[in-house]
Amino acid sequence: MIEAKLQPPYGQKPDLNEVLDIFFRAVSLRDMAKKGDHLQYLPLNSAGAIIHQALTRMRYQFGEVEPRRYARFKDLINTWMRGKGKGTGIRLNMALMDLYHPTSTKISGLPMIHTLQELFSPDPSTDVSELLAEFKSSGNEENHLWYLIMVLTVYRLQIQGYTEEAVWVQDKISEHFPRLDYYTHSNLQQFVNGTRWNGQHVDGQRPTGAINAATNRVPYPAFT
Repeated sequence: MIEAKLQPPYGQKPDLNEVLDIFFRAVSLRDMAKKGDHLQYLPLNSAGAIIHQALTRMRYQFGEVEPRRYARFKDLINTWMRGKGKGTGIRLNMALMDLYHPTSTKISGLPMIHTLQELFSPDPSTDVSELLAEFKSSGNEENHLWYLIMVLTVYRLQIQGYTEEAVWVQDKISEHFPRLDYYTHSNLQQFVNGTRWNGQHVDGQRPTGAINAATNRVPYPAFT
C-alpha cells in the first residue's frame, strides 16, 4: 500500500503526509495486536525504508511534508530498522533526517558527524565493521550514495560554521572515497548554486559566496 500511495495512478501527486498516516496506523495496529495475532508481523521494515528514502534524498519527487509527522517518523525508526550494525544504522538514518529536515532552522549536519565518528572509529565493533565494509565497497551503489551524503554533510556543517568538523569529513572522503573525491569541489559548488544534483535538492539554507572546497587539514576535531 505504501508503494502504491507513493506512485498514485493517473498522474496524481503523492501525498507524503497521507503515506505517513498510513504507516503510523500500521505501527499502532502492530503494537496493539495480541500475541500470535498476524498483525504482529506487519512488514514495517520494507515500508519504513521506502518512506525514509522518500522523506530524505528523494523528497524532491514528492514535495512538502508536515514537520510534526516528519519528527514522529524519525522517532519510530528503531521500530522497523534491522540488519547489520543495527544501532549505528539507526543513528545514521536518524542523522540523515536531520540533514533533510523540512524546517530550515532544524537542518543540521552535527548528528551525522557524530555518527560518522562512530562509524570511522579506530576500534569499531563487529557490527559496525560489517556496516563500514558495505559503506566503502568500491563500485557499490551504497558506496556512491554515502559519498554524496558525506558531501552534503560538509555543506551543512560549513553553513552552520563548523569549519573544523567539515574539514574532518572532507578528510574522510579523501581517505575512503579517493576516486569520488575528485568531484567533491564541483558537488559542493552545485549545492551553493541551489541546483538539483543527483536528486538531492538543496533548499532552506544557502550561504553567500563560495563553499570552502579545500582548506588546511586540521587534527581530529573535538565533538560536542
